[in-house]
Amino acid sequence: MTDLNTETSSTEISTDSGRFSLIEVFATVVKWRKFIIGVVLVVTLLSAAVSFLLPKWYAARTSIMPPRSRGALTGLGDISRLQREIPLLRGLAGGGGTEDIYRYLAILKSRKGLEKVVTKFNLVEVYEVEEKSIAEAVETLRENCIFKLGEEGAIEITVYDRDPQRAAAMANYFVEVINEVWIDLNAQEARSSREFLEKNVNEIQLNLEAAEERLRNFQKKEGFVSIPQETQATISAAAELFARKMLVEVEMGIAERRFGAANPLVKAAETELATLNAKLRTLPDLGVEYLRLYRDFAVQQKIYEYIVPLYEQAKYEERRDVASAVVLDVAQVPEKPARPKKKLIVLIFAFIATASSIAVALLAESLESMKLGNPERYSKLERAWAAVRPVFRRRKRS
Repeated sequence: MTDLNTETSSTEISTDSGRFSLIEVFATVVKWRKFIIGVVLVVTLLSAAVSFLLPKWYAARTSIMPPRSRGALTGLGDISRLQREIPLLRGLAGGGGTEDIYRYLAILKSRKGLEKVVTKFNLVEVYEVEEKSIAEAVETLRENCIFKLGEEGAIEITVYDRDPQRAAAMANYFVEVINEVWIDLNAQEARSSREFLEKNVNEIQLNLEAAEERLRNFQKKEGFVSIPQETQATISAAAELFARKMLVEVEMGIAERRFGAANPLVKAAETELATLNAKLRTLPDLGVEYLRLYRDFAVQQKIYEYIVPLYEQAKYEERRDVASAVVLDVAQVPEKPARPKKKLIVLIFAFIATASSIAVALLAESLESMKLGNPERYSKLERAWAAVRPVFRRRKRS
């Protein structure tokens, strides 16, 4: 019975020695205050000294906006009318706004754009890249750049570098990179559209010439010069529908080449074609050979009138060489370093030193309590430490 009580008492002492109330923590801090203050002071001074020795990095910032909406099929007279008539054209007329902003971000983050900056400023040497690796220099540059979308829709470009002049020059050069790559991409898209339209224009022109020749030969042979006004109106309506159908097919082909068959613009074109085909099936069969010939000629003429302006605009866009990004703020040479943040470094290490020194003090008090209240357990802990200590010594020597 006595042994049981003794065991219970020692267990309570052991348990209590491992716990500290706020009063005990405060008492321990007061008791070990010289040690805690000394550690905090030493660590704070060392962290301050190290922060002053760390290399300084300067941040240069610029911000840009995309221009007003434009695209490979926008711009001239008849095109704007066609955009109102056919929904797909409005989609292909250039994204502008949000679409252009995300394309700018893609250019900035692309390897192609970053390599231009690496080459321009010889960053392989500046970053002291091993084995003169351009890929590694690109990754280092990517780590030293921040591209983000601002609240007002502007793109903010921040570049960090040890040289403040170079940081500002690099930030401003990123704007040139955007314009160069953007112009090149637009030229590629316009070239693709121009080639596609050119093939259609040539085919339509041949069809128009053939229809015109057949109609002329028929008129010469039969001496048939005019047709009733009512019938002519029916033919004109049919020509308009056929022209719209042909135009939507052309634009759907462009959309598929640029965006893929699953794009919503392509689906919209398919819906438009289905509507046009339904209307064409309701037209009366003109029957007479001359009317068929005249209808074919009118249809080809209307298609030609629609397609040629698109083709001319695509040729114009292919030759167009205009900077796109609108600079809101030009990067200035920074006067103060942005990194390292010395105050933050000192505060963090001071906090770590305070917490660590208090933990050491509490551990020492806990061991002291264990030594007095549970000598057997303290003895086991001491023997365990004596067995492990040589391992640490060997590791330290090695």
